[in-house]
Amino acid sequence: MPGRVRSAILWTGLLAALWALVGCSASKDPETEGAGTNVLIRFGKSDYVRANEFVRRFEEGRGDILYIVAPTVDSGPIIYDLVSDGRKVEVRRDDTRDAHGSSAGQTTFSCQAIGWTSKEGRPYLTVSQCEGEAEERRLAKFDRSQK
Repeated sequence: MPGRVRSAILWTGLLAALWALVGCSASKDPETEGAGTNVLIRFGKSDYVRANEFVRRFEEGRGDILYIVAPTVDSGPIIYDLVSDGRKVEVRRDDTRDAHGSSAGQTTFSCQAIGWTSKEGRPYLTVSQCEGEAEERRLAKFDRSQK
């Protein structure tokens, strides 16, 4: 084999080994895995991280978008679309998929604050200082012990 071919094979092998070594040693952080999504459906650690990012961005005066697909006990989910411009959060609540929902439709309201409340040791994403709806509304309950 000519020297150039042997050298190219050697370099290719070394690069492949290095790539495999780096790829295999990269571990996923369970705290942030899946935190890049804008759709919350599991309400475990990764969804909590993403919701907390939404709250943080609001507190910094930055905009963000978040969709919450909240399960109900006996029917379809209630979907919340949250759109923040950093000063207020526009919330659209859609319970058209919930056969036993109270309003069976879409409502929109605007809130001046978003943050966390706690009930029975569980964190709830909560909007408050709202117009066109209840003064405060818990949107989703999180279980940080789940992935």
